[in-house]
Order: sequence, then C-alpha cells, then structure tokens
Amino acid sequence: MCAVGVLAGTGAAPAVLHAQTDPYVEGKLLLADDDWVQALEVWERGAQALARRGEYDPRIGVAYIEVATEHQATGFYETASELFVQGFSGTNMERYEPAVIAEAQRILPLLDPDDDDDEVPVWEEMIKKRDPALIRRIKRFWIEKDPTPGTAFNERLIEHWERIAYARRNFTLQKDSPYDTDDRGTIYVKYGPPDKSQAGIMGADDFELRVRTPNNGGSRFADTRRELRRYDFHPQYEVWGYDELNGQDVTWFLFGNYEATGPFRLLKSPRELIHPSAWSPSSRNATPGNVKAAYYMELFIYGELAKIGGPYARRHSQLETYWDRMQGAQFRLAPNEESLEAFSLRFKQEDDFGPEYPAEVAVISDYEGPLREMELVATATRVLEGDEPRLIITALSSPRSSLPGVRALERYKLDDGTIRHTLIVRDEALNEVGRINERVSSETGDISTFTLRHIARPMHFTVLGEIVCCGEDRRRDRRLYPGQAHFMPGPPLSTDPAHLEISDVVTGLPIPDEFDPADLVFPLVPSRTVWRRDPLRVYLEAYHLQPAADGVHRMRADFRLVRVEGQREILDLDHPPVTLTVDLESQAPVAKRVFDINVRDQVIGHYRLEVTITDLVSGESKTRQVGLHLIQ
Repeated sequence: MCAVGVLAGTGAAPAVLHAQTDPYVEGKLLLADDDWVQALEVWERGAQALARRGEYDPRIGVAYIEVATEHQATGFYETASELFVQGFSGTNMERYEPAVIAEAQRILPLLDPDDDDDEVPVWEEMIKKRDPALIRRIKRFWIEKDPTPGTAFNERLIEHWERIAYARRNFTLQKDSPYDTDDRGTIYVKYGPPDKSQAGIMGADDFELRVRTPNNGGSRFADTRRELRRYDFHPQYEVWGYDELNGQDVTWFLFGNYEATGPFRLLKSPRELIHPSAWSPSSRNATPGNVKAAYYMELFIYGELAKIGGPYARRHSQLETYWDRMQGAQFRLAPNEESLEAFSLRFKQEDDFGPEYPAEVAVISDYEGPLREMELVATATRVLEGDEPRLIITALSSPRSSLPGVRALERYKLDDGTIRHTLIVRDEALNEVGRINERVSSETGDISTFTLRHIARPMHFTVLGEIVCCGEDRRRDRRLYPGQAHFMPGPPLSTDPAHLEISDVVTGLPIPDEFDPADLVFPLVPSRTVWRRDPLRVYLEAYHLQPAADGVHRMRADFRLVRVEGQREILDLDHPPVTLTVDLESQAPVAKRVFDINVRDQVIGHYRLEVTITDLVSGESKTRQVGLHLIQ
C-alpha cells in the first residue's frame, strides 16, 4: 500500500505527506501488514516528537486507541488515553478537518438533548461550520468525562472505544452510523449490552395463514394464501430492551429492514417493517376479507414481537382478540378495514409522539450518569476584592449533610480517613498547568474554598474529591471519590469604578446547624439543586455604585425565576414565573446582599434565575443568570 492511498481516506494532502515524514501514515502502513504492535510504537514516538515541537495530530490518537481497543490490548490503554486527548490540543482544523469532524460526530449521540446548556445544537452548529474550536471542545469533552482526572488513564474514554470495537465486530448490516456500524452500534455505544433481546426473520407461517384465511372447503382460499405471501418479504429484525433507561419500566428499541426490504436500521414503529405494496388498494384482491394486506402483515409482525413481551405483547393481544371475535362470533372472513386502520394508526401515533417508557438518560456507563454513587457540590464565582478580580471555587462533600445532590454521602462513615479536594487548573489549550490539594475533615463539614487571582486568559478548572483512608498500604486503602465538577468561567469582572459591575449569582440553602458559618465564604451552602420545601437563598455583590447627593448608594434588584427546557422558557399559566423587586441602600459603593425566595409553590424541574441590578443613581443595569434544579 502506498502512502498516498492511506492519506486519501483521511482527507489529508497526499501530495506533500509521506510515510517517512508522517508518523500517522507510517503506522497505517505497518497496520496494513498486520504489525499492529509496531504501529502503536510508531504512533507513540511520533506523537511525542510532534508534541515537543508544539504540534499535534488528532489522527494519531484516534488510530492508537482504535487499534488498542480492537485488540483488547489493555497494557496500551493508559497511553491510548494520553495520546487521544493530547491529539486534540492543536488548532490546525484545515489539515485535520476529516478526523476532527468524524470524532465530533461520534460524540453527538452521547449528548443529552434535554441538557440545560443546549449542547446538541451547539455541537451541530460547530460541525456544520467546520469550526476550528471543535478541536479543543472535543478535548474538553473527554477531559470532563474522565472519572479519574488525577491519573492518565481515562476509563470512560476506553469504555467508549471498547464499545465501538465490539459494535464494529457485531453490528455491520449497514455502515452508516458515526461508528461505521448499523443503528444497533449507536445504541450499543450509548447504553452497552441490552438486558433483553430477540432477533429473527418476520413472516407468517402456514398455521397462521390457515387461521386467518380459512379454507371452508374451497380451493380459492389456498390461492389466496399464495397471493398473500407476495406481500410477506420476511424482513430481518432485532429488538432490545433496557431496564435502566427509564425509572418505570423497560425501554425498547426495534431494528429491522425498513419497509421490509430497505436498510437495516432503528425503527420508530413495527409498521415500518411492512412493504409499501401491502398498503396499496390493489392488495385487497389478495385477501379473503377484502382488506389491505398490510393489516394481515401487522398482525403477524406483532405475533412475532409478542414473544419478548412489553407493549408488543399487549398490542398483539388486542389485535388477536379483535380478529378472533370478528372471525368467530361474527362469522366474517376478516374485521372491517376501518377498525383495523384505527388500531394501526393508534399504535403508530403512540410510537411517533408518545412511546411507552422512552429513554430518559443519554448514556449508561460505569463511570458517569445515574450510576455514580456520590456527587460533589461545587461552584465557581467571579468577584472583586478591592480592585482585584478574583475567582472563588467552593467544594462541598459532607457525609452528614442532607443537601440535595449529596444525600448518598450519608452512607459513608469516614472515621478512619479524610476527604481531599483537588483543584486542577488547565490553560486555554486545556493542558494542565497546576493543581492545588486540600484535605478536609468530616468534623468541619468537608468544605474547601480556593480563591484565585482571575487572569484575563481563558482557563479550565476541575474540582475532584477523593476519600483518603489511613492504613499500612495507603495506595490500596485509598478509595476514589468520583464526584467532580468542571468550570470555564467568563472573563474577569471589570475594575472600572465609573461603571456598575456585579458578581456571579450564588445560589444554595440557608446554613444548617451542623455547619460552621466561618467555614463558608458566602452566607449560604452553595448548591444548584434545591428542595422545593426549602427557601432558595441567593447571594450577590454589586460594585462601583454611584453615590446620590446625600452620599447614599441606591440600587434595585429584580429577580425572575422561570421554568425552562434547555434554553426555552415553559409557559405555565398555573405556575407563572416568580418575580421579585427589592430596593436597597448602601453606605459604600460595594453592596453584598443575601435574599431568600419561596419556591414551595413551584413545580419540580429545571429553572433559570435571572437577577438584574440597577444603579438608581447612574441608571446602569447588569444582569446575571444561573441554572437551577428544583426537586421534591
């Protein structure tokens, strides 16, 4: 294989790159000769050489982790994690666009469409525009999915690529998904192996046909059965069920040949397994009841799917009961077509607009989502201290607290150890530039506060918590505390005394008795998840207020709490937005205020709190907003 052939598949410029100068190509040539171990070594050396020159090739990291997981070479997994993330450190979108776009498209199915930050449309727009910022957005995504950011090994990333490798070995009736698989591959990468499954070939056997096309002593019905089989194309199908995607019951996914002979894909409804010809009016000529052949096919399809249970069994029971009643008590050859159409359309509408027990989580993983045992409550707040912009990061993980989001911590008793909070600081390229460790004791509330000078350059912060226990073998006794939080704060606050400035909004709960207020930098316990029965406490600071003629500084605070889905407001006449206006005075140009808002009458869900501060002397206004989750 020549180097040009390899590069043509990647979208790079084959005229200027050769195996001797391009480690990615050299590795691909070795891989073509089945020397995958040597290929990994070439890619590792090549990536290191590029990094020393401040250059990065995302193709190398992707190829390395792809080959390592394909061969289940666990000894290479740590290096695979490092090289993959390192490869997305650059900005050369023009040269590596195909590799970057392909990886972004592999991430898209993992995103939650109901996320408060509207991540899906943001990613889709960046992919559409071929935005160079995609490179580091990919790096940030996988950094923030790493359950152990204190180590080089990214377990979630490896799990993801192991699933891709498995899907590529087993689900390739089509290769039109982002993972070069059929749609089963996409579902497998998102959720792992199903809890229930059934596969086979659709179609009516002779017994079913005889039941639904009775002979009654005439040869015409035998001919009818042969005619009816013309519309039975025996599509392949597979159905998967997952127990943990919905809090109520099993979530089902149906795959099959679209319209009986089309591509094998994820289907919305069993109707999509029926060939279009069976819906044609002329198909009535092939059925003894003079109804479209599609309604016979639908009955047979539900009969096959009923074997796995769930909604398919219930629907088949309804159809079978109706057919039996019409063909038995009514002595009809088939039910009337209008009734069968009503059944069919009702089932289709349920599948299209209100599927039973749909997936409520974007992924199932051993390292993220609902399977985490504990959560870390952390916030990042921009403030001014004198004329200096500051960033205050707080971390809370209390086994004794009943705060939302940390109730699971009550199971843990830390009599023989402490919690260590670690703040990992990364630069604009998302390369680590430092870390700060702080040990805290359960006796003091397990609260850490990191106060940093807020520089103008973009920075990324990770807060990590670990339970550190005592013992002879400290490494063995250390248990990872998987809660973590990530922040990319906005620019530093303005220090211009001529213009109004306000801090970020801090939300949480009134300080409970078990906490010492001296351990908290703000007069609340920070949290963005709030029990509905508790007051929502809000804290903010206003700077550079202008004095009135009497020397007093006056401002107005306007609050608006509105329920949202993503960024879209939900209009609810029974539960309109909560609004509050407060006029305040201050003897100084800096005002620090705390407010309690009653949310007892609000429905549970996601909210956006908007706070506008107006300097009543200068007339200037500034608004901050923050997302909240109100729970029962």
